Amino acid sequence: MIAKAHGGAGLQHIIKGELEYLLLSLPPLAGQRGIVAKMDEPMALRDRLTAAHAERESQRDRLAAASLQRLNQPADPNAFRDHARFHLQHLSGVTTRPEQIQQLRETILILAVRGKFVPQDAKD
Repeated sequence: MIAKAHGGAGLQHIIKGELEYLLLSLPPLAGQRGIVAKMDEPMALRDRLTAAHAERESQRDRLAAASLQRLNQPADPNAFRDHARFHLQHLSGVTTRPEQIQQLRETILILAVRGKFVPQDAKD
C-alpha cells in the first residue's frame, strides 16, 4: 500500500495527501500503554546507570585531585614515599581521562624540579 503512495522521479517520497488516506493498524490503547511501560523500564535503568557513572567519575576526580595534592605538599620523605606508592598503585584507576593525565604530568614535572625523585644532599 505504501508503494502506491510514494511518488517522485529520482527520490522516492510519500506525498502528504496520499499518506492521510492510508489505513494503519495500531494496537489497542491498552497494548500501546503496555509498550510504553515496557520501554520506561530500560529508560529508567539507563538514567540510573548514567547517574551512577557520573557519580563514579566525580569520585575519581576527587581522588585524583587529593592524591596529587598530597604529593605536592611538603612532607617528610617517608610520607612522600607512601603518597607516591599509593598513587602509583592506583594510577590506572585514577588517571583515565586526558585532563587527569595532564595534571599528573604537571605534578611529575613540579616534583622533578623540587628534586623529589633523587636523594638530596642537605649541603647543597
